[in-house]
Amino acid sequence: MQSNLETCFFLGANSADGFYSVYDDFTEHVPAMLYILKGGPGCGKSTLMRTIASGMRAAGHSVESIRCSGDPDSLDAVYIPDLSVGYVDGTAPHVIEAHFPAASAQYLNLGKFYDAAAIQKSSTKIRRVTAAYKALYATAYQTIAAGTAVLALGRPALSPDVCQTMKRRAAGVISREMRGKSTKPASVRVRFLDALTCQGTVCCLDTVKNLAERIYVLDDDCGAAQQILDPIVQAACRIGQPVIRCLNHLEPARTAHVLVPGLSLAFMTQTTECPRMIPGAKHFRLDTLCEKDLSRAQRAKLRRLRRTGSGLLRDAAGVLAEAKQLHDELEALYNPHVDFDGVRALADLHLQTLLNSGIPDVL
Repeated sequence: MQSNLETCFFLGANSADGFYSVYDDFTEHVPAMLYILKGGPGCGKSTLMRTIASGMRAAGHSVESIRCSGDPDSLDAVYIPDLSVGYVDGTAPHVIEAHFPAASAQYLNLGKFYDAAAIQKSSTKIRRVTAAYKALYATAYQTIAAGTAVLALGRPALSPDVCQTMKRRAAGVISREMRGKSTKPASVRVRFLDALTCQGTVCCLDTVKNLAERIYVLDDDCGAAQQILDPIVQAACRIGQPVIRCLNHLEPARTAHVLVPGLSLAFMTQTTECPRMIPGAKHFRLDTLCEKDLSRAQRAKLRRLRRTGSGLLRDAAGVLAEAKQLHDELEALYNPHVDFDGVRALADLHLQTLLNSGIPDVL
């Protein structure tokens, strides 16, 4: 992997089942030291991580940045692979605690930069805005569940012949792209490449372009891509290639994308709700295959269901945008009473220690 490489993912998704977290997968792959940031709205968690990430990239280190599914312009975590050091927002909805305190994890209390006495004067408004914010998220999750259910109705049953064709296609790709053997243990990291956010559906497409020169795009309105993606994950593991398995952000039980950076290879699904425009990518028109035996009326019905489902998801994004406005209002109540000079000083202290190849010991 080249130096100074930035990759971005999500570790949380606004799904049909509510907030879905894969933060445990992230924390388990930070062997040297994990810094768990604690503190409420507007206390500088994202500012601290952004400062460290920017400084490490400027010094030539690769950085994995984790975007927030509530606000994709904000950071929830950063990881520096060269040093095996990570920083993560450990507050709700993805509460994280140290498994081995001091040994391989430390807490950073950014709440100490609050002027608590000043903030308490806005206590009534803070409670009101927080309650309204949580209520909007409940509405958003109900709408996402409805949209996802309608999209599922837009998937036809797959015939045995179609399933056999999928297996042959998977075998063909594997024979072309995944040759060789290895005794190295399988390594699979779990991430989200997409998220339904206040900005609509956001995809970290630059990550794919940074990690892969050869990209396959698989149509997946019919839900058939899983039958190709799962064998690809298994094949990559058999030859000892590290895999990044990206879950479907609406239905996390399903795989959406597979990245094999060691082979410069990526497999991405696209749907009506989330199309991909990737010049030079190889395109598997799986939906055409799945619908070939359907009547014109049946295909038209499926398209209507997909449009309806996508419309509901757009509605959900609108609700998330309303929630984001309330979150901004909440942060505005806190920000004037935060010692950001202290936050930046702490970030600089960590950054300089990291650049000197050390692990900061700052509690």
